[in-house]
Amino acid sequence: KTDTKDKTKVYKCFDYNTNGQKTKTYYFTEKFRKI
Repeated sequence: KTDTKDKTKVYKCFDYNTNGQKTKTYYFTEKFRKI
């Protein structure tokens, strides 16, 4: 989602299980926040 009013950088990172499958997705800004 892109918001033209929000200039805060949003980072995406993933958790992987032992099989290399993606298990969780985290979206966070400078202040870490799970969504």
